[in-house]
Amino acid sequence: MLIYSSLLNAQQYSGKVVNSKSGEIIPYVNIGIVNKGVGTVSLGDGSFHLNLEAEYDNDTLRFSMIGLESVSYLVKDYKTQFNETSAEILMAESLTELQTVIIKPVKVISVIKGNTFDNKSFAAGWKSDDLGGELGTIINVKKGTTYFIKNVQINIAWCKYDSILFRMNLYDYQNGKPGNFLQAVPIYLKVKNEQRYLYVDLEPYNITVESDFLIALEWLDDLPDKPSSLMFCAGMFGASTCYRKTSQDAWQKVPIGLGFSVEMEYEKK
Repeated sequence: MLIYSSLLNAQQYSGKVVNSKSGEIIPYVNIGIVNKGVGTVSLGDGSFHLNLEAEYDNDTLRFSMIGLESVSYLVKDYKTQFNETSAEILMAESLTELQTVIIKPVKVISVIKGNTFDNKSFAAGWKSDDLGGELGTIINVKKGTTYFIKNVQINIAWCKYDSILFRMNLYDYQNGKPGNFLQAVPIYLKVKNEQRYLYVDLEPYNITVESDFLIALEWLDDLPDKPSSLMFCAGMFGASTCYRKTSQDAWQKVPIGLGFSVEMEYEKK
C-alpha cells in the first residue's frame, strides 16, 4: 500500500525545451528540483520526462545550461501552467561577457594535480543512472598563482557500454562546494567499449584558475544497462570526490579518490 500511495502522488510531466529566438530544440538541458535529488536532462530531441510529487509543490524547479538564461518555477505553479504532456520551455541565450585574455608566459612549469590511480582492482562510479548525475575530483592549487589548464586524463577501470555520452564540467570550488562554471561552452565526450583512458585537450577553451576547482563528468545517456557497466579507477587517498545524484541536486563530498588528473602550467619565475 505504501508503494501504491507513492505512485498515486507522483505525476509524470513531459515536454520539450526550445530556443526562444530560433525555435530550435535544445538537448541536454539540466532540469531538476533544486537541492532535492529529483531531476533529469533533456534528451537529444529536446524532450524531457520528470516525476513531480506533491511533497515538492513549494520547491523550485529549474531549467539551466551553459550559455542560456535559467528558467525557474515553483513546482505548484509549473503544474498549474502546464498539463502533464504539453510543456514547451522557452530558454533565451544569455549575454556573453567578453573574457579577459590572459597571455601565457613564455617560461612555464608543468604540473599534474588530482589522482593518477590506474588499478582496476579498486573502482568507483555512479550509484544510479539518473540523467544529470555528476561526479568528479577536487583539484587543490596554490592561491594567487595563475594556472593554465592543458588537459584532463581519466583512468577507466572498465566500460561495458558500446558507447556512452558525457559532459565535462569545470566548476570553481569555494567554501567546500562547487560554484560557477569555469568554461564558457559545453564540453561533450564519449567513452567507448573497453576504453581504458580518456584524454581531453582543454587548451582550446582557454581556461585559467587561481583557486581550487572541480573537474566533473555528467551522465547524459539513457541506457538500459546498469551504471556499474562503467567504473573508474579509484583509491582511498588522494584528492577527494564530489558528486550529486541528478540535475540541480545538492553536492556531497566523499573521501574516496577517482582516477581524474589534470595537467596545468604556471609561470616560471
